[in-house]
Amino acid sequence: MKFKRRAQRIAGKTDLIPLLDVIFLLLIFFVLSSRFIFQSVVSVNLPEAITSEIENQDHHTVILTKSGLIFFDGRKINNLEGLNFGLELALSKDRNPLVIIKADEAVSQSRVMKIMGLAKKIGIKKIALATEPKRE
Repeated sequence: MKFKRRAQRIAGKTDLIPLLDVIFLLLIFFVLSSRFIFQSVVSVNLPEAITSEIENQDHHTVILTKSGLIFFDGRKINNLEGLNFGLELALSKDRNPLVIIKADEAVSQSRVMKIMGLAKKIGIKKIALATEPKRE
């Protein structure tokens, strides 16, 4: 005995919810795994120098503004003890870190030397001062 097959076509809806879930998970993954580089929003007028080098090594930045504010790696520091803690943390993560001091040209030399002395006292050996190339 031969039975006839009746093929039934079931009309289904395409569900887009799982596709959207996957897209959002990928978006979250890429956003969290990306490394963002933010430019410093603190503006300082750097002094001019005849010779200057561009440093490509990873570094930590200390910014001294003419109004007396101190920033370390983009974060505002309230006092020298906070800067001391940040420098010690940088030294604990990297055995030979480079610290670049970006001091406004209106900042007193004694303040810059105090920051340099603090870094040397902690044990940081590579300290640089940021300058602008001399305009001709």
